[in-house]
Amino acid sequence: MGGKKSATTEVENAIRDSEERFRLATQFPALVLAEVDRDLRYVWIRNPHPDFHPEQAVGKRDDELDPSPEVRQLVAIKREVLESGRPMHREWSVVRSDGRHFYDFHLQPRLDSEGRVVGVLTAALDQTEQRRAEERLRQELRENERLTQDLRAKDMAIRRAYVDVIDAVTGGKLVLMTPEEIGRALGEPATEEREVAPGRLDDAITWLQEEMRHDFAEIEDPTGLIDAAGEALNNAVKHAGGGTYQLYRKDHAVQFRMTDHGPGIDFSNLPRATLQIGYSSVGTLGLGFDMMMKYADRVLLSTRPGNTTVILEVTGS
Repeated sequence: MGGKKSATTEVENAIRDSEERFRLATQFPALVLAEVDRDLRYVWIRNPHPDFHPEQAVGKRDDELDPSPEVRQLVAIKREVLESGRPMHREWSVVRSDGRHFYDFHLQPRLDSEGRVVGVLTAALDQTEQRRAEERLRQELRENERLTQDLRAKDMAIRRAYVDVIDAVTGGKLVLMTPEEIGRALGEPATEEREVAPGRLDDAITWLQEEMRHDFAEIEDPTGLIDAAGEALNNAVKHAGGGTYQLYRKDHAVQFRMTDHGPGIDFSNLPRATLQIGYSSVGTLGLGFDMMMKYADRVLLSTRPGNTTVILEVTGS
C-alpha cells in the first residue's frame, strides 16, 4: 500500500510541476501557445494577439478567424505537420490592427496513446518589438550616415575655400592638399626614410646638409632649403614629439618631406598658422611657415589629426 501511495504522490507532483511550468510559460505575453485538432481547429490557445480572444478562437480554424493570405499559409504549414507527423520550425508574419507582427513558430505533432497524430501543438514567439527596434536602429544608422556625409561635404567645402584663399594670397606658393593628393605630388625617393625625435634635431640637419652637398649639386645654394627644412623638423619635434623625413626628386625639383602624427592644424587656426608671421598656438604646427615659403619654391601641406605632411619643394638650375 505504501508503494502504491508513493507512486500516486509522484504522479500528482509531476502533474502539479507540469501545470506550474505551463502557468509560468503563459505569463510571457510574447509567447503564444496553442493546440489544434485534426481539423486544424483550436482546442485551446494562450496569449493570442489582442485582436482575438481565446473563447473566440476555440473550435475555429485560423483562416475562419482571418482569411488573409498569410493566415492561409499558416494553415498549410500546420496541415503539413499534421500529415507528415514531423516537427517544423518556421518564421512567419501577419498584419494585425497595430501593424505587422513577426513570429518564430515551432510546431510539434500531438500524438495519442497509440502514437497516432491527433493534432498539432504550436509555440510562437512574437519577435515584433525586436524587429521594430532593429528597424529603428537601421533608420538611426542611415540618418547618422546621412549626417556624416553632410558633414564631410561641408568639410570638403571649407577645405576648398581655404585652398582657394591661401592659393590666392600666397600666389600658389602654399598649397593645401588631401593625403591622397600629397602622396601623388611626391616624386621618386632619393634617400631612405629617417626619423627625428627630441634631442636628434641637430643630427637631422647635419644629415640634410651632407645629402644636399653630395647628391643634389643642381641646387647651387641649399641653405634656404636646409633652413626651411629645419623649421619643419623643429615643428614636428615640438608639437608632435617627432616624425619621419625623406628627400625626393621630381623632374628638376628637390622635395623635402616631413611627416608627423601629432594633432595637426585646426581649421579655425589654419589661416593664421600658415599666413601670419610668427603665429603659434598649443597643439598646432603654427610656427615657421613664413620661413618655409620664403626659401622654398612651393610648400605643400596636408593636415588632419594624426597625420600632417609638409613638402618643401625647390627647383634646381
